[in-house]
Amino acid sequence: DFTEDDFFPTGDLGRLDESGVLHITGRAKDMIITDSGKNISPQRWQGVVERSGLVSKAVGVGDRRSHPAAILVLDVAAVKAWAQTNNRLDLVDKWDEEKLPAVPGEVVTDEGLLAEIEAGVNEANRGGSHAERVDDYTVIVADISEAAGYTTPTMKLKRPKFIEHMEPVIEKLYAKK
Repeated sequence: DFTEDDFFPTGDLGRLDESGVLHITGRAKDMIITDSGKNISPQRWQGVVERSGLVSKAVGVGDRRSHPAAILVLDVAAVKAWAQTNNRLDLVDKWDEEKLPAVPGEVVTDEGLLAEIEAGVNEANRGGSHAERVDDYTVIVADISEAAGYTTPTMKLKRPKFIEHMEPVIEKLYAKK
């Protein structure tokens, strides 16, 4: 299974630092290749947005498109806690974790919540190259559970299926420009 130059093809992307240590930076199958041929690995950006707190899954899109964009899936439990802390009682019971809308879900329009999420997006954009920057994104509430068929038992997103079913939302993202 080794290549001619003695590498074992795992599908991982990585880099060697100055001391020769390998750092895994993403997966080749998750690579976004823009219409201009730029190769973008969205994992770092997605991870920063997800760690910001209110987003359960950040999904970079943009294959064969002019620039990367993203779909952000709300973490409803985190939103409830944020809403209580920030005296946003209108959002505390807005979404029932047991009865979330099916994909493509409900687009979030609450300006206060979107401003909080934008802080995480801005942080993610500061850490990457210009080509990795995501300016167009939409925030949704949707059932992406294992039972709904969008995540694995280890909570990894089934990216191809999710993107296929989100195509109408993705088209709207790119129609804005």
